[in-house]
Amino acid sequence: MEVLLQHNKMKGINGAIMNFSNSSSNISLKQKLIALLVAWTLPYLTFKNLFPNVKTKSTQQLFEELNNRSDNEKTEESDQKISQTILLDIREKHEYDISHIGNAVRINSSASAQDVIDKLKSDYKWSEEQVKNTTIYCYCSVGYRSAIMADKLTRHGLPNVYNIDGSLFKWCNEKRPMIDSNNESTQKIHTYNSVWGMLVDSKENKVC
Repeated sequence: MEVLLQHNKMKGINGAIMNFSNSSSNISLKQKLIALLVAWTLPYLTFKNLFPNVKTKSTQQLFEELNNRSDNEKTEESDQKISQTILLDIREKHEYDISHIGNAVRINSSASAQDVIDKLKSDYKWSEEQVKNTTIYCYCSVGYRSAIMADKLTRHGLPNVYNIDGSLFKWCNEKRPMIDSNNESTQKIHTYNSVWGMLVDSKENKVC
């Protein structure tokens, strides 16, 4: 029920921004700048208020973690570390296919915490205890869907779950590596809709 209320609140915010952006073709530059500022700040302020128990990490922290795994991937110590970290992409398949962070596991936003645990147990042949001891990083487009998932997993008793601040839009704006459904490098990104697409810096990279 609490997650549903949070979802409805965010839908209202998204709808208000959509209505504002579509209300007139003669919106002044000042109004457009204000709308853009609102679009940039609402996700981070609202998500942290809605999900106070969800731990977060920055895109830089995630990037360093992934680099550490890559640099030492052939060592036994690193193999053990890799098995203890998982990256979850909480978006729809058509978004994931455009681009995602390498090795990210796509999870439907509607999935329950137990659904995620069961998938990781099946995919990696882990016990439930191994899943619970795993560090899990969640991301989506701007951090809302992933915050909901991180909240579900945390409430289910998984202690090492983090939401990535700014999520894939911020990652893309920082020109960090992504791959598409063919496992090829790309800087394209699905913007979810035209409003949240304002958060992506490069027009050439936007797919909606």
